[in-house]
Amino acid sequence: NLTMQSEPLRVGIVGMGGIGEAHLKAYAQVPEAVVVAVADPAEQRLAQMATLYGVPDKYADYREMLERDDIDAVSVATPNALHAPMTIAALESGKHVLCEKPLARSGSEGETMVMAATSAGRVLQVCFNHRQRGDVQVLKNYIETGNMGRIYHAKAFWMRRSGIPGMGGWFTNREQAGGGPLIDLGVHVLDMALFLLGEPEVI
Repeated sequence: NLTMQSEPLRVGIVGMGGIGEAHLKAYAQVPEAVVVAVADPAEQRLAQMATLYGVPDKYADYREMLERDDIDAVSVATPNALHAPMTIAALESGKHVLCEKPLARSGSEGETMVMAATSAGRVLQVCFNHRQRGDVQVLKNYIETGNMGRIYHAKAFWMRRSGIPGMGGWFTNREQAGGGPLIDLGVHVLDMALFLLGEPEVI
């Protein structure tokens, strides 16, 4: 609970691409958190982001950042294939983790990550930011007040008309991404549906 803390949550971010920068911008709006370190092997981009957002420490190797005992939580904003190893390493070093979606490339990878969080007694949260959208929150409240009665069936979809993102990059590499549109956009759609329906048990 950030509001109960006297000291701000000290955060490190792994990955300084577009999503990593989105994390930097978001943390800048949260007075209860401060980004103290960033990590990325791309030195020029790393230096640029650290300077632009006033982050005091930067690391080419994220494992060096994880050795610090003054970091409370880590954002993992890297390609999908790196989510599991980086998240597990961060959890085992005693940090809480905010991991970009999808959690992992496979169910078994994701299960290993959840087990690591349980073993470490740390929080592992996935960036399902669409839960926080205004329209989703309004609909959630509308459903919870009983205005829609008992929901017994739901359909959810999302169509992207702007083409394939990062064509030729890791997005379109099965080993790196773990899948296509379902694992990229579908996880958001599925999460919004489960959230709105009150987290029904998946069978």
